[in-house]
Amino acid sequence: MKSVCCLLLLALSVSAAHAENWTTTKQACQDARFFKGLQFHNAEECAVDFFTLDPVGPAVGGITTGSGFGGGLHLVRQPTANNNITMKALYTYNHSFLFGGQYEFDFRPPHPIVTGRRPDGHGGQTDLTKGNLFFTADHFDLYSQDFYGPGPNSTLAGHAVYRQHETWLGAQGYSPLVSFGRYFGIFGVSGQVKYLQPATGRVNGSSFPSVRDLYGESGAPSSTINPDFLAAGFGVDVRTPTSKPRVWEQHEAQATYTSFSELGSSRFSFQRLEASASVAFDLSKSLPKPRPGASLLNQPIRPWWRDALCMENARGGCDIGSLRSTTVVTTSYTSGASKVPFYLQPTLGGADFEGLDTLRGLVDYRLRAPNRLLTQVDFDKVIANLGVKGHPIGEYGLYAFFDAGNVSLTPGQLMAQGLRRDVGIGGSISIQNKIVIRAYIGFGAGEGSHPNAKSFNSFAPTPETIGAWIP
Repeated sequence: MKSVCCLLLLALSVSAAHAENWTTTKQACQDARFFKGLQFHNAEECAVDFFTLDPVGPAVGGITTGSGFGGGLHLVRQPTANNNITMKALYTYNHSFLFGGQYEFDFRPPHPIVTGRRPDGHGGQTDLTKGNLFFTADHFDLYSQDFYGPGPNSTLAGHAVYRQHETWLGAQGYSPLVSFGRYFGIFGVSGQVKYLQPATGRVNGSSFPSVRDLYGESGAPSSTINPDFLAAGFGVDVRTPTSKPRVWEQHEAQATYTSFSELGSSRFSFQRLEASASVAFDLSKSLPKPRPGASLLNQPIRPWWRDALCMENARGGCDIGSLRSTTVVTTSYTSGASKVPFYLQPTLGGADFEGLDTLRGLVDYRLRAPNRLLTQVDFDKVIANLGVKGHPIGEYGLYAFFDAGNVSLTPGQLMAQGLRRDVGIGGSISIQNKIVIRAYIGFGAGEGSHPNAKSFNSFAPTPETIGAWIP
């Protein structure tokens, strides 16, 4: 188990939040004594430090769903506590690559946001939610992506592939504005503007036909034409306060509007409205308190199987698991004869472009259309700490899920053919509260069972990023 854990850390510790310089990394690796009898804790620290070298170090992971796993380099600079510059270059085993950079600036909200004031208008707690502004530039080339046809009636027999490469740059930001009370949450606004230069083509050497040959413009709009876009949008958001009075509950709701305007024409211009809501409940129970006067050092150690059932926490209790419910609705609107490019349409099945799980009982990108509806219920729990005993840096987890959703060619048809449903189980590995790898099996969606494994996705939105992440 320890050797497996070490190998996983070598591949996944890039997601760790801290950064190390070459001097401390070299010392940790020397202390590991690889040639003098391996000391596992020092080897673990050596691996983590190596993959978090600052400012330049190795990077591992995926680019997006279907891109495969690869490696490269990252550059991280933080001139001040409120500024952060990151650059990353990745090349994967299936010949996809990404090169991009991002500048992040964090700022305080326009005025202090106080939650839970007393009836006299005084007191309360100041919320710690910060605003942020991101300037991003990316260029990626995805060697092979899957397409099964438009709409809810597509079949596995319609499998085609396409190569997607894209250059885009832009800015997006978020700012909290006001408190809606201690329990309801913090209201904020977001905005974004981006320039996209996408293009698609054939996949050389594939046994599947190309999208442009099998479907053409009628079934896959913009498969033979490569337009440029200017995307601009805004959104509103309500989320759990940082000083939440109910530690067992978290919630978030957001709505975004984005206009995609084709430059020089309107053949592929469209508007997108997306709304989502999620609520999570952490289930826990208290543990027996030590007898008065008893030494904490003499307390019996909890066996591993008790922690697997209910993981001990720092609040004097143990965590049974977390129950989360999420619903997402995406609708697209066009005028005249304009159409939504097929590669900008949302998908259901496996994980979407951003790496977010959708209908896990289907293969990746199985259903694609301008409109989608998805609702999910997940129960997950930690079963063991990842790392040497006494020095955990992450967690092993198990989860069970239920998904329901469908896609449609027009917004009014989202419920016309009902919802596809699936159930399944899976496992995950997280490091510093970020899931870096997960594996699951889903079934019940009408197309057999589908095992799947996913690594960290470069396009996955971070918790600090609000609003739609435009591919």
